[in-house]
Amino acid sequence: MMKVRMGVFESYERSLLEMKELYGRSTLDLEFKDEAGNFEEYNPNWLHLRALKWEEGLDYDFTRPDSFPTERIKIDPKKETVAQLEEKLAAALDIPVENCIVFLRHEHSYNSSTSTEYYNMDWRRPKLIQEAASKLDHG
Repeated sequence: MMKVRMGVFESYERSLLEMKELYGRSTLDLEFKDEAGNFEEYNPNWLHLRALKWEEGLDYDFTRPDSFPTERIKIDPKKETVAQLEEKLAAALDIPVENCIVFLRHEHSYNSSTSTEYYNMDWRRPKLIQEAASKLDHG
């Protein structure tokens, strides 16, 4: 069983819908406990990515992201390069790093469409993830 702690403090007596601090926001900070009941270490610089390895014959229904296997990758964009991201992805997905091709899937809420972008091009590999042309956090 997974337990969740909300990042909204000092407002326990009010319901979430009544809290003016939440208006105009679409997310809440959540912390998850592991199987042993411990909270994960937190670093505000970390990004957690869901990596997907394409396999022939699998049905990739992106309206149901839990319907296909993914791996969670933790990165620090201020300290890690695109090449280091490639290495982490290759290890997690069991792909030789020279065969690893990274595509970003961008969801455009303004017109309900999606697009893909080739990310790990040669000129980006030595750059810090934060300095690469595309952002991984859609922010």
